[in-house]
Amino acid sequence: MSIPYVRDPSARERIVMLLVAVVTVIAISVPIGLSLVISQRQSLQTELNRASLIAGEVLRRSQDISSQVIQIVNLLKQVNAQEPCSGENIALMRSLAFQFDHVTDVVYVANNKLMCSSYGRFGTGIDVGKPDFANMIGFDVRKRVKMPFDHASTFRLTVDSNTGYGALVHPELATDVKLDGSDIDVGIIMLPTRKTLFQQGYFDPQWVDKLGSHSEFKWFDGRYVVAIKRSERYTYAAYAALPANYISENSRGLAFWLVPLGVVIGFLAAWLIFKLSKHKLSLLSLLKQAIRKNEFHLVYQPVIDLQTGKWVGAEALLRWKRPNGEVISPLVFIPLAERNNLIVKVTERVLEMALRDFPSLLRKDPDFHLAINMSADDLQKEGLAAALHQSLISAGIAERNLIIELTEREFTNTEATRQNLRELRGRGISVAIDDFGTGYSSLSYLNTLELDCLKIDKAFVDTIGTESATSDVVAHIISIARSLNLQMVAEGVETQEQADYLREKGVQLAQGWLFAKPMLIDELRRKMVSTTQVATETSVATTASSTASA
Repeated sequence: MSIPYVRDPSARERIVMLLVAVVTVIAISVPIGLSLVISQRQSLQTELNRASLIAGEVLRRSQDISSQVIQIVNLLKQVNAQEPCSGENIALMRSLAFQFDHVTDVVYVANNKLMCSSYGRFGTGIDVGKPDFANMIGFDVRKRVKMPFDHASTFRLTVDSNTGYGALVHPELATDVKLDGSDIDVGIIMLPTRKTLFQQGYFDPQWVDKLGSHSEFKWFDGRYVVAIKRSERYTYAAYAALPANYISENSRGLAFWLVPLGVVIGFLAAWLIFKLSKHKLSLLSLLKQAIRKNEFHLVYQPVIDLQTGKWVGAEALLRWKRPNGEVISPLVFIPLAERNNLIVKVTERVLEMALRDFPSLLRKDPDFHLAINMSADDLQKEGLAAALHQSLISAGIAERNLIIELTEREFTNTEATRQNLRELRGRGISVAIDDFGTGYSSLSYLNTLELDCLKIDKAFVDTIGTESATSDVVAHIISIARSLNLQMVAEGVETQEQADYLREKGVQLAQGWLFAKPMLIDELRRKMVSTTQVATETSVATTASSTASA
């Protein structure tokens, strides 16, 4: 390439620099272009395989659920009870709920009303509406049923159209596979009707046409990487759809290896600046900053002995107040921490603050206990019990004073979890299941896990003294806890009527605004003295009264 002659040296220099820049751009663009072509092809195949694996896992889970529901109905058919809601038949339902871990509840439905379940009878019944559709094997399916005792969740209700027996299943149980992104769409399709049985995210009915007579089909339609797998046992198929941007994201890393180091550094620097500016003021960025700068603090909700009124323990509750005075609700930042693998760091911060505060309470009452919430991720940590043991020793706290609370809604029943629970209890640390009955872990968890305590969720406590169809459920939960020899703590107690009912039913402990709101550690220290004195006086008066009567 010849450079035209120009008298002005500065002008000629500018032309040379321009040509050099053009050649440089071409030299950089060629390997980038080749790398993009190669990486796009490899990335597409990778994402197709990934979609296939996800669809296969969703199908496996759904088939397991279907199999368990059919087994439950067949077992109830064999018994053929004349009165489906008799005490004996409800006991059988409860036994089946314990045995089958993929169902939330075993039920009996008549005239579109839920009459009874493994939790007990429901008075005149709970209206569950007409079925959304009937499947090919004689089951009526209601895709989105709301239960009065768990307003946050919707359930899939599958009922045998002949007998009325069936099961309640949390819809996320089939689709709750380990996904790298929240924008991955998964579900189960009934092939004869093309209606979705379970669905998370987007679904295009035309995808079913691609399956045809194949057992599996996977393709890229320009918008989604899709895989569909047909069930060999049932008339449905599972699908997984990944957005197209997953292909480009996957190929970008390979392309960078084929360009000069300087260009790679430049691209990475630009990408980092973009990411930093984009997330500078995001809530996730603020949460990470809060963890680094210790913006959290604890409040403590007292736990009351229902017999004596004494404060016997407290639950540590995390609060976040930003430097500008803004308060972020735990209902916002705790799920955010869980979704972004930050919850373990948050728990570590809670432990650090709680173990700093707690020794001063033990000096007032050596038997006082501290309850701390832990997530599913916390329970996967290797050496959890040993690490807690060292932390407690350093703080001068006995292991018998600590209670670990597990949220049922987030619980994962893995071998690592069970091993950690065994080691915790082996060291004297108590384990409680929190928010019992509001998640989708099923009754079988209580039967298979080693636990010490069951916390009755506020949703059930609120029904005490009402004419709600679910008002008897709390009594059934208490009965379940007694049968498993579990200590009970009632949450969200707000009225004296609720407290009296729980005491009469044998519930040992309670917490709620009737007794005390969550408070800072200094206020808890002050109030512990007065409540201990009141409890002692009450105990003495009770003893004296008993002696006089004798």
